[in-house]
Amino acid sequence: MRFSRSLCKFLAVAAWVPYGGGLSADTSQDVPIGTRVKIASANLENLWDGDPNNSGSAASVSPSWEASLPSSSLLYHDFDPAYSNWYDPDILTKKVDKVLKAVHLLGIPDILAAQEIESAHNHSAVQSLPYGDSTLGAEMKKLGYLYFYLGKQAEEKPVSVTPAIWSKIPLEEEESVTVDIPESPMSSRDIQVVRAKIGATEFLLFNNHWKSKNGGGEAIRRKIAVALRARINAEQEKNPDLGVIVVGDLNSDYFEEPIRALGVTGSVREMTRGTRALYDLWLQQPAENRWEYSFDGLRGTLSQMLISQQFFRGGLRYVDHSFQAVGQTFSPGEAGLLGPDGMPYGWQVQHYGAKVVFAGEGFSDHLPLLAEFEVVFPESAPAYKKSEESIAAPQGLRFDKVPVCKEGVDPILNVEELTLAMLKENTGACVKIEIPQDKPALPFSVRGKYQSVYVNLSLQDGSVKLGVAMTRRWDWRPNIDDSRLNQNVEEKELHGFSAHKDHPHSNKCFQRKVLQGNGGELRYAVGRIGYYVDGYMSIVIPTREPRDLILEKLPAGKQKACPW
Repeated sequence: MRFSRSLCKFLAVAAWVPYGGGLSADTSQDVPIGTRVKIASANLENLWDGDPNNSGSAASVSPSWEASLPSSSLLYHDFDPAYSNWYDPDILTKKVDKVLKAVHLLGIPDILAAQEIESAHNHSAVQSLPYGDSTLGAEMKKLGYLYFYLGKQAEEKPVSVTPAIWSKIPLEEEESVTVDIPESPMSSRDIQVVRAKIGATEFLLFNNHWKSKNGGGEAIRRKIAVALRARINAEQEKNPDLGVIVVGDLNSDYFEEPIRALGVTGSVREMTRGTRALYDLWLQQPAENRWEYSFDGLRGTLSQMLISQQFFRGGLRYVDHSFQAVGQTFSPGEAGLLGPDGMPYGWQVQHYGAKVVFAGEGFSDHLPLLAEFEVVFPESAPAYKKSEESIAAPQGLRFDKVPVCKEGVDPILNVEELTLAMLKENTGACVKIEIPQDKPALPFSVRGKYQSVYVNLSLQDGSVKLGVAMTRRWDWRPNIDDSRLNQNVEEKELHGFSAHKDHPHSNKCFQRKVLQGNGGELRYAVGRIGYYVDGYMSIVIPTREPRDLILEKLPAGKQKACPW
């Protein structure tokens, strides 16, 4: 639906929306001075709709773009009804429940820009996803989100997923930013653009999802950045007072070239004096907090929130240092956004050959971003901290981190005390498995795409196939939690090793060569519980030291793997 611009000229707050929201769709009066507005961005990790006929068939999609384009959006294999349990009503309801919990953890923002929403060639039915007797759209309306905007994609360039926006106020949909990349037609999803006016500030919000780093794409991402910058320049030529907010999964760290091509700065002084540059809000966070994603065991900032200088003066003004990646704090036993390994708690998927099984657990492989703005008079606006920072790569490596379970320090649940319900309700809690020497150890079995090991564990109310895995299982570097190593991994220790050649002291090596494949038994383990490896309930071990893990009867190949 397209709203006339006149509706966006006066937005109001007749009453506070529940759960702390600042805006209402009631336009009966001007937005009061002092109104706080929350704007958030979240990659929801494949929020596919519930209509199996809405996306075509995976078999019908031609592998060659030159041959022909499909008449509907491309279907991911994971959502093909011939191979997947995605369309099970229980799974759909659980996915909606996770989305709603994430929205609550964000504080029910006034505008929520989302990524990875099924496009279905611009006909997504995601709002109709079932939630008991209700739907996702109905539940979002209960939270004040009266408006939903699906990012439109060019007719000749269908894609699987697209950006979308939920809003408590009417927004005006603008023409998407389309980037022509002949060598890879689906590499650049069109950028969603909406217009709003809150207080005295009129602005455009650009909701992005750029090509991933999987298989490269740096040149493509730079082309997208240049095209987006050209659109911003053209809009601000027409209206120099127009504000700009750029959000979304740009698949580029804040210091990388595609972000630089947008014309960013780390100078608050420059923003308050007036500039065409965009301010990168990551620079208001300490370097150690600049992360919302993890790849190969290192944290990064693939999602961004950039704002123009209009938000550093009167009207709708950015609240100094309000920007954050929500969910960075690990809370054992709580429904947080981090998993038992310190990584964003991704939506859990199990693979059995061609078959895909969703476990109904997890949130997203990205943390959501949130910033606050306030309606103020120019003359009463508080001064900003005059921070100046160059946009450079951070010093040191930002490892995934999670507190190690320590006897006498942390509450540790003994496995003989556990029930199945306790396992599911205590994600991230410390658990100890200890098999007495007079009893046989637990033999390993294997399952899933990567032949990951698990043990059959007897509990008070049944049994569970519990995976055994390592934290930072993707990290090829030496394990920083191991007491035999320097906590600060230096470059010289990494010489000759890479993501293609694991360091023998890495958890990735131990995961791949010892905790995958047949053979071995478990005598003792202390770690955190939760869904982790291939979507299975697992105990996640920090190190291979005897204080954390004791294995027996390993075959010769496993004994020689990853030598210390």
